[in-house]
This record gives sequence, structure tokens and C-alpha cells, in this order.
Amino acid sequence: MILTFKLPFTNLLAAETFIDVSVVINLILLIATDYVDRNYRENIYVFLNTILVIHSLEMSAVLLTNYKKFFYELFNVLDLIVLIVALLEWIIEGQGGDLVALRSIRLLRLLRHNEGFDLLFQAMVRSAPVLMALFCVLLQIMYFFAVVGMDLLQGKLTRENVPQDLDYHTQNYYGLNYDSLVNGLIVQFNLLVVNNWFIVADAACRVTNEGMRAFFIIFYIVGKYQNTST
Repeated sequence: MILTFKLPFTNLLAAETFIDVSVVINLILLIATDYVDRNYRENIYVFLNTILVIHSLEMSAVLLTNYKKFFYELFNVLDLIVLIVALLEWIIEGQGGDLVALRSIRLLRLLRHNEGFDLLFQAMVRSAPVLMALFCVLLQIMYFFAVVGMDLLQGKLTRENVPQDLDYHTQNYYGLNYDSLVNGLIVQFNLLVVNNWFIVADAACRVTNEGMRAFFIIFYIVGKYQNTST
């Protein structure tokens, strides 16, 4: 099971169910805040904060009784982080802060009863180091092509150089350029997800030459191969 630590009083099914139901009610109230008048919204935040206090007391009791084993499960750590962020936001910003929606993440605790989700979650945790390594390889590829792009196109994708008949100009794609490393990485990401990459490629070819198209095609092939190999 993902969450194996229970309060002394949650050994009873009714008490355990109460905590789970409060999580569901918390989500419903969060959704309701977007559809009710401001006066009613204030009352809803009172209920939300009451639920937050209950959940905080629950978490405190769990930590006091099982702190040595609690941090062995990443799900428990996520649950704790959500509560800490919610409490800090309530203390600093008061009711209705910008991060109040994060409390809905606690709904994941309901999935602890599902053995299939437990296996899936553990598989994701175990594969995280491999996925992170593959992500780093992809980031290095993007970095390499971004640096090459800066060398070839820095300062060239401007309103003065790009012909006005291109979609790059008419759709105002000037934010996608190679004037800096950050901009270059953003362009590479757009190319990787095939987000109208041909618009940038056409503009790059017009301000340089048609051979520039090979730069975009090679990156697309390398990037997609790296993605499919994961």
C-alpha cells in the first residue's frame, strides 16, 4: 500500500472514511468557488480552511507516531508538501490565495486503496532515475543545437530582415529566435513538439539560404529518435 500509516483513531473504518470523504468535499468546494457569488465564496473558504485544519491535525499525528517510516514513501512526502504549502498560503495570504487549488492534490490519497495504482506509482518512482538520465541527454541535444542556432541566426530573425509576406511576420513569431541561449532552447522545444516548426524554418532560410533547412530537419530527426528510444 502507498499509505500505510494510520492514526490510532483511524483504525476504525468510519474514521478512515471520514478523512477520505473530507478530501472529496474539499475538491467539490474548491470547484464551487468558481461558480458562486462572492458572499457565498467567503463561507466556502471557511469550510475549506476547517478541512485544512483537520487534515493538518491528521498529518501531525501521523508524523508523531510513525515519523521514522513516513518519509520512506514519496507519496507521503507529496501529501506533506501540499499541506505545508496550503498552511503557509493561508497564513500569509489569507483566504482564497492563488495556490488554494493545490489542495485538490490530496485526492490522490483515495487511490491508495487501488492496488493497480500502487504498482503503477512504484514503477514510476523506480523508473525516475532512468527517465531523468534520458531527459538530460535530450536537454544536451537541445543545448547543442541552440548554440549552433545562435551562431548561425543570432540577430537575423528581426523585423528588418524577415520578409513581410512570411507567416513568421504576419503571425508575429519574432519571439522565436536565436538571439540568446534561452530563446534558442525555446525554439528547439517548439521544433521538438512540431509546433509550426516550418514557420521558423522558412524565415531562417529566407534570411540565410535554403541549406539552413537541414539544421531544422536534422534536429527533428535526432530529437524524435531520442524520444522514441525512451
